[in-house]
Amino acid sequence: REIPAHLAHIAEGIQDSGTTRQEARTLLAHHATA
Repeated sequence: REIPAHLAHIAEGIQDSGTTRQEARTLLAHHATA
């Protein structure tokens, strides 16, 4: 499924800060259900 642009931007910030992929998935899932 497509990721909204603002969530993709958040994901980029997560990668820059060195967050693990699992943490990124958790955070994105959290935003998706908010």
